[in-house]
Amino acid sequence: MSSTEIVKSLQNQHVKDAIALQTNKHRMAEEACLVVGEKAIEEAQKAGWQAKRYFFRDDVLTPESFAAGKPWQIASNAVLKAIAETESAPSVVAIFHLPASTKPLTLEELPFPQSSRETLLVLDGIQDPGNLGTLFRTAVAFGVKQVLLILPMADAYASKVIRSSTGLQFRLQIHAIRHEETHAVLKALSQKGWHPYLADAFDESQVTPLYLHKVKSLPKHPMAVVLGQEGQGLRLTEADKQAFLILSVAMCDEAESLNVAITGSLILHHLYSLKCASGKGTP
Repeated sequence: MSSTEIVKSLQNQHVKDAIALQTNKHRMAEEACLVVGEKAIEEAQKAGWQAKRYFFRDDVLTPESFAAGKPWQIASNAVLKAIAETESAPSVVAIFHLPASTKPLTLEELPFPQSSRETLLVLDGIQDPGNLGTLFRTAVAFGVKQVLLILPMADAYASKVIRSSTGLQFRLQIHAIRHEETHAVLKALSQKGWHPYLADAFDESQVTPLYLHKVKSLPKHPMAVVLGQEGQGLRLTEADKQAFLILSVAMCDEAESLNVAITGSLILHHLYSLKCASGKGTP
């Protein structure tokens, strides 16, 4: 259906189907997700994702060309806000099919490094959609190509996550793995050729950490930078941590820890700066 008639009812079946995709259960069942806003939708399109349906605000003049032959409807501001879960009505919301590449992997299917200087971002149980989207956006900004999610955690394809990443997450290869202990995942990554670096606050009970500011040159091996969930940190025992390098950000004694998205940004920026200094980065 492609119509200029304005859809005003939340009981419209297409609207109800779209709103249902706000839950992880329905996203998995329908293998689809919501993408809000022109920029994020354009990123999804560029990444080759296939749209299922579009909902446009009535002041968008060229829905036919933007939808590129896919079904579309004009919706009222109230309907668009309900679908997008935003305070103001976006110009467009789309439903996209989730590609097969979004399905969780097994340990055996974990990716190999693509180069000796590659950095893999590993996110262990991140719960906040805003933090997750920010980490995706940061990963793109600082040259990371692949991200591994250790489930359970926030859904990478929740609309709030996509909105926080401004759609840049569609430029990443995002892998997920479920039903595995974090230690087993890191061990499997080591066997694939990655060297895990655990982003963890300094603890006197731990071996002496490697402070970020003391990293003066890029390691000559692929790095897996591992960040844990807000508040609780990495899902590892203290004994588990001893098998891996601890990477800490120096801070004042008054502060116990940093927000996980800020920690990730500091680490990835530092590594990217070293890459640029060595002539391997963009600047």
